[in-house]
Formats: sequence, structure tokens, C-alpha cells
Amino acid sequence: MLETKEDILLRNCLADKVEQFRQNINDGRPYVWELRLSMGEFCKIETAIANSIFSHSGDYHHLLSEEYAVIVVIYLAEWYKRFYKGIDTADESKVLSFSTDELKKLYILAKIDSNTFVYNASKNPDKTSYRWLESLQVLGGLAIQAELKRNENDPLLLQLCKIFYGEETDLDELKDRNRAVALKESISRRHSLYHFLNCILCKGKELPFAISDTKDEATGIPQLLHRIQVANKLAKKNKFDFEWIVAYAASHNRMVRHLKVKLKPEEIGGGKKQYIGYDRLMSPEWGIEHPEEVGRICFYLRFKDEDQYLHTSDNSDTPIFKYDNTGSELTGFLSVNKIDENVYTNIPVEHFDKVEMWIKYDITRPDGRNQTLSRMVQVEKVADYMQVYTIPKTSNKFTSKRNSQTATAVIFSTAYHLAKDYINLPVVFAHFRNGDKCSQNYYWCPINDKVILVGPDGKEILPPFFNRNGLYQVVTKQYIKTIKYKDNYFVLYKYIDTDYDEDEMQEDCIPVLFGRSGLEVRHYATSLSIEGEPVSDYELEWQKNGRYVDWNLEEPKQGAIRLRVTVKDIVFKPQVYYVPFSPSCSEQAPIWRDFEHMRICTALEGVEDIQDDFKKLCDVQEPDTKQLVIGNKNAKILIDVYRPIILRELSQINKKGHKKIVEFCGKDKDLYVPLINCSQFSLRDFSENGVKEYQIKSNSTFYYAFPTFNDPNLSVDNYKCELKASEITKELPLDYLKIYISRVLDIQTELYAWNYMTEPTLIANAKELKEDGIVFQSLISDDSPRHYAQPYIRKAKAGWGGKKTQVNTDPLNCFETVSLHKVYYFLFTPLIKVVKSNNQIKDILFPLMKKREFKLTDSDISNLYRFAVQFHFDWMLLPRILWVSSIEKFAQDEHSRQSCQKAVLDFFSKTPKCTDNKEKTCLSEFLKIYWSFNSYPKVDDIAEKSLQLILDKSDALGKYDNMKDFLKVYDPCRYKFSEMSRAIVITG
Repeated sequence: MLETKEDILLRNCLADKVEQFRQNINDGRPYVWELRLSMGEFCKIETAIANSIFSHSGDYHHLLSEEYAVIVVIYLAEWYKRFYKGIDTADESKVLSFSTDELKKLYILAKIDSNTFVYNASKNPDKTSYRWLESLQVLGGLAIQAELKRNENDPLLLQLCKIFYGEETDLDELKDRNRAVALKESISRRHSLYHFLNCILCKGKELPFAISDTKDEATGIPQLLHRIQVANKLAKKNKFDFEWIVAYAASHNRMVRHLKVKLKPEEIGGGKKQYIGYDRLMSPEWGIEHPEEVGRICFYLRFKDEDQYLHTSDNSDTPIFKYDNTGSELTGFLSVNKIDENVYTNIPVEHFDKVEMWIKYDITRPDGRNQTLSRMVQVEKVADYMQVYTIPKTSNKFTSKRNSQTATAVIFSTAYHLAKDYINLPVVFAHFRNGDKCSQNYYWCPINDKVILVGPDGKEILPPFFNRNGLYQVVTKQYIKTIKYKDNYFVLYKYIDTDYDEDEMQEDCIPVLFGRSGLEVRHYATSLSIEGEPVSDYELEWQKNGRYVDWNLEEPKQGAIRLRVTVKDIVFKPQVYYVPFSPSCSEQAPIWRDFEHMRICTALEGVEDIQDDFKKLCDVQEPDTKQLVIGNKNAKILIDVYRPIILRELSQINKKGHKKIVEFCGKDKDLYVPLINCSQFSLRDFSENGVKEYQIKSNSTFYYAFPTFNDPNLSVDNYKCELKASEITKELPLDYLKIYISRVLDIQTELYAWNYMTEPTLIANAKELKEDGIVFQSLISDDSPRHYAQPYIRKAKAGWGGKKTQVNTDPLNCFETVSLHKVYYFLFTPLIKVVKSNNQIKDILFPLMKKREFKLTDSDISNLYRFAVQFHFDWMLLPRILWVSSIEKFAQDEHSRQSCQKAVLDFFSKTPKCTDNKEKTCLSEFLKIYWSFNSYPKVDDIAEKSLQLILDKSDALGKYDNMKDFLKVYDPCRYKFSEMSRAIVITG
């Protein structure tokens, strides 16, 4: 696509800001709001993007490139912050929108870490749970218009402030659930929104907006700042959390209640800590003018019924908390004995409607006498009804703290009763006890689904009491064995958007709903549940002309529609493409495959069947699907249906990147792939279950699955070992795919004969070897063989231990020759002998370092680590004493010894076993003490065994039978070096 002058203007638009954002991305802070763009600057970007798109006749795809990705991210996040009003008006006035696949590509092109900054909306994750759009939106901050559109009593801002202060708060009650999840994750993980709110809520911080925007009422920013401050004040109003604990003895109809009180944490020095600051004590609600002059403050609970205080017992004057003055305005008052949580057990049985927290402290009067002052600082209202939830791992204890993963009940006084539709629910009388004292009767009613109470005034208590045990998910029924969904859930939707070019179709990804029965609401009992149970009790509406219509009163026509699904007051608003479909039975599918006649069939009105014709070609790979079109020229969905054929297809890619199909076979035949280059192969499995694609990703685990070749006298037949792919890795659950070391081949190519004394010679037939040595298949000219031949080994009777072989075999030369030919190291007896005698440092590594003047090449390092993997050892885990003794023998002087030590550590630092940058940093820290550490604290089991191996402890492997079994867990471990870096040096 030719670059237009409008593209150039876009590329140069706010170049300094764009470059600043690139740097922020590199620093791990892709927060667009930190640019503090003004409205004028935003308009410049929007105009430049619109002009660029217009110059390409309305096509925006050129923007999905590294050149423009960063400025597009800036635009989308800024637009969201300024103009997003909610899910129903998501794209209003935006100059471009992206599908989910395009958003994924945008993250990659802009180099934003999607593993970190894309949030998951479900604890039961699948690919549909990742909120790509919402995660990008929060990079711009909070949506100004969406928050101002909310009722001032809407809890979202309050909840977000609570999350900011470290409170455990769920957002299940919020209707805009997907966005709310992204907001919560961004704050709790201390990402974009955490720092955004920090700039607003913390004194002395620069506001996260352009100064000109904060003074302009038309932007909505002054109003948003006001609402956030109000929400923040409410979030900080109460310093203490109250939680009721109820023990219920059903056999005695008896309840005992306690009150757990906890001090909420606040931030000190970048971390959340439980303390009481001077600023809070000086607030009007607390009223201590000079907290620096107060030595200790104590807190007491008081129970009150209307205007009457209740006396609990003689210990009512025992403080529930005591805090001493640290003398510092920064840390304020800290708890005596570090007790910031207490359970008050002496709860009165008489009726009360409030619990008050009182502060008491002593001051010195002007006349020198002490005076005790007290003040009520917090009130917790207590209703005559309360929903409680089972405390996990207890049989009869309940908490007032919401837990959607446990059983629940409602306790209510006799002044209330069940609503008409719920009068048949099981209810029992129970009463509260405190020692010998007994309260009036209460009702105990388990909540299996929903309970509605009616109060003394005859009005229902709303919202109802729900059993939201578990998680809910609204999905369309999927036919995964027939349809290849995009992201495992969507189909391609193409439509004419009259707001854009009417001659060009727009594209998006959308779920498809086949008939009313295709909509499913699932309930997951716990966050760990894999299978969800169907839910039938929910309300279903669809949007018609801006209003939601009851589905039962009017069914929509075919096309894209917005649904509103309400289940237990939780609202979901998915957009789907609806296709009318009335199955004749529950088993009938709208689309199915006829394997006998290679035909794709449908039961949908106006949709034709497809006759397939699969061609088995080696150079051209057939698509794995055929496309079924539903709709008309203005709006349609394109459904990818798996080919109606049963087949296995093996492909191989060579060093030039050319991929070709090397074998087709039916379901009753096994496929064989050589271990040495297995990562070049991929497989497509066409079956009744759809089409599965497998890329063989060879790693150390593959070699660890095979025997350890450490005996020079092993029979050559051991090299014919083969294993099922399913036995090697869980990523390849295929019994019919066999990975082998070598095979007896009828036709052998690239054979070399080697007597270990002269250079290997290319031969045509293994019988040409007339002396002791080996014939092996080389990869020096062809590194992409379809099969790998079994070596031919000829030995004298004395074996490799004979005098002549001992004298003339140079281990380093053998290593370099094998590396050059890119074959298995364990085929060659001299190398087997080196490893068996633990001389790989002395005979291979140090001579190679000397040859390279202590500067190993990248190729050297790669070959050395491949050598270790194939022989099932790890260079760094060899005993340190072996390294020390080898260096002493090898080094000629102190300078040489230090150079050798440095080269060894540099070699260790190049290990391919670092799983991420953090582990690489931790490895560097560990290597600083590698030569001197002699102890370690309690560390993870893998790290402990690693350190013991380095220290040459006799029982280091513990439960592992051999080194390769330990390396199977060591190599992929993501925290081994971070744990090992905790090793210490103890002197004296």
C-alpha cells in the first residue's frame, strides 16, 4: 500500500509525545494518561488518523503496522477516556474500531506486554475471558463520560477507591461487569489505574490530565475529580471493618455471634500498613487537635438500641485496640503488640441497632492535670436481618462477609416474614446466646436460590437475598467439533456501516446464536470448576430501536442484535448474530459433516450444503475449513466449518523456511519423526472432533525422556529407541506419533565414515568402513532429513579402551567435529567416555575456552548446552569442587585462574534455561556469590536440591532416581534462579 501525504502527517503528529510513549512502553508503563494530552492535542491525533484513513478510501488496515500502532493505541485510550459513555454507545463518534484479532495484533505491534496488561474477566479462564478492549481502555485512565453518566449513588467509584486502599472488594454487583473487572485488575495489580488514582488522591502529585483540561468544564474533568474525591472520602470515612461471625447449632436451635473488627490498612512508604495517621486524628470526625501530644489512644465498642446504650458486662471498659504514638507524623500511631484485628465475643443478647467505636485518650491540661477524653468515631448499623455465608473448612460457622463460593442463609427477626412466593421455604426458629442469657427468637432460612423478605411496613426488602454460590457465564451454544471458531468463540461478521464507506464492508468478530435454545447461562460452583451447570431461571431481552424487548413477547429476526440477560440481578449485555433455528430434537445441530459423502450439511433455511473435494498435494496445504455464508450482501457471517474428512497430515519445514507435506495417512497408521530435528515437523489431525494442529516444539524434556547414554559398551540397538509423543510431553497427547533416535533405513544418504583420527569421509554405503570407527548420518549438508539412520559402529575386540584409541582420540576435536555435523553427541564413544568419567570440564570446556582465548562464541555456547542436554547433565549443577579443582589444574597462574573463573560465570549466565528477564537478573545475583556461598535459608525444593548438587552433597537428588528426572522439573521451573539467589555466605 502506497504511503500518502496524510500518512506522513500522521507519522509526524505529536512526534515527541509518541516517542515518549514508546519509551514508557519499554519501561513497562504503557499508560497513555501519563502523556497528559490536552483536548487540542487529542483532536490533532484524531484528525490525522481520520485523514489518513480517508486517503486510503476508508481502509484503515495500514494503521495495523509498527509505524502507526503506538499512535493508534494513544488515540483509542484517549478516546475512551474522553468520550466513552457505556457499552451501548461504545463506538459513537470514534473514527476507527478494531476486532478482537486486530486488537491482539495491535498489542504486538505496539510491543505492549499482553501477558501483563490484558486482564481476564473469569476465574474459570478460556480465551473468551480476556478483555482486550477493556484492558486497552484503562491505559487511558477512567472514562469521564461513563462515570458522570452514572447516578451519584452508583458504587463503582467508591469500590475502586476501596480497592486502591487495599480492601478486598468484589464487583459482582456492578452491571458493566467486563469493564469493571479490567478496572479492578488494573488497580489491584498496581498498573495504570492505580497510578492514575494515586495522582488524584495523594497530595502533591501532578493530576493525570493536561492543566488546560482541568480548568475546562466542557471536558467533564473537574466534575470527575470532584466525584472521585467524594468517593475517596467515603472510602476513607470508616477506619474499621466489621464482620459478624455466627456459630449455628442446628440441633439446639442456638446461635452465638461474635464481632471481628479489623483496622483498615493505609499507605506508608509505598506499602499498605495498618496505622492511624495524624491527619485522620485531626479530622473533624475524630477531633484531636494535637495528636503529637497524645501518648496512647484506646478503642472501645458500644452497643446501642435507638438512643439507649446497652451494658454488656464488667469488662465493657476493656479496650479492643490500643495504639501508641510513634512520635512521627509519617507513621502516626501503631498498634501495641501489633494487634490490628480482634474478635469481640461479649455481644449482648438484647436488641440493638448500632455498634459504635469510641476512642479514648488522655491529654495534659494547662494546669498540669491529666484529663481523659472520649469520642465516637464510627457507627456500624445493625439491621434485623443479615445474610451470612459459610466459612470454608468449618461445619457450622458463618460470616457476614460475602463469599460467592459457599452456602448461604438469611437470619431475620420475627418482625419480618417471607414474601408470598417463598412461604414454603424451610425456616426454623433460633436464638442468640451469650452464656446463660438468651435473645428473642429469630428465623434461620437457608438460601438455595433466592429469598425475599417483607418488613413490618408490608414492603419487600430489596434487593432480594441471592445464593450466588459460584460464577455465572452467558454463552452461545458451541459446535466445536464442526465449527472452527475464532478465539474459540466467535465467527467473522461482515457488514455495511453507513457511517463509513457504503461501498466497503466492515469486519468484526461476533458470537453466533442458533435459535433461542442456543443461548446458555452457566453456573460454576467454584472458581476452580471446569464444567458449568445450565441455569434456566433468567430474564432474556433484546435491543430493538434503542429499547430492550422481552424475547418471550417478540422474537428477533436474523441479524446482529444486543441481548440483555439478567440472572440474580447480575446483568450481561452480549452482542450476537442471531440465526433462527428450531431443532427437531435436542441432538440436532444446525450444521453437521457427512464423512461418508464428504459433504457439509445444514438445517438452516436458505443455506445451501457444501460438497467438499480435498486434494492431497505435497506443496500446497489445503485449508482445514470450508466457509459457510449466512446473511445477505449488506450483513453476513462467515462460518468456518471443518473439512468432512478423516486424515493425518505431517509437514516439515527446512532451514530456508519452506514448508512441505511429507506424509498423509489414515487413522490406523503410526507416524514416525526423528528426535534430532523433530521441531521441524508439524501435524494436522482431521477427525470427527474437528481439526487439531500440533507443532512439535523440541526442548530438553524430549531428550530427558530417553535413556541416558553413559556406557561405552552399550549395544548399538539402543539407538533404535522410540517413544510415543504422549509419553514425552502433555502438549502432544498423541499415541500414534512416535519420536525415535534412529531407525534402520533402506535408503541412506549423507553417510560419513570416521575413525576418530582423520577427518570424517563422505561414503555411499556403511560397508565402506574397513577399520574401527563409526558411520553416521550427517546434517552438515542437509539439516532437514525426513528420517535419521541408525549408526553403524565397528569396534576392535579391545573396544575403545585399546591403547591406540586412547592415545589418538582428542575429546575436543571429537566434540567440534560432531558439532559441525550437527548430530547426536551420544553416538560417539569418546564423548561417552568423557562424560562417564566426569571429565567434560577438563577435556572439552577448558580446552575450548583456551582455544577461544576465554571468549566463547554463541555457537560454542549453544553446542555446549546441547551437549549437556543430550547427556542429561547441567553445567552449573556440576559439583563446585570439580570446577575448582579443574581450574587449579588448568590455570598456569593467578591471572589465568581469575580469567578462567570469570569465563565460567559468563558461560553460566548464557544458559538457555532462564525462563524470563526476572530469572535472568536473579541468576546474575546468584553468580556473584557462586564461588563463595556455603549456606542458604529455607528455599523451594528445586532450588534446595540445585544448591546441594553444587555443594556436592551426597543425597542431593533425594526422591529423584537420577539426574535426568530432576532436570525434567529443573529446566522449565520459572523460579529456580530467584530461589537460588537467596543463598548466602557465612564466614567465621
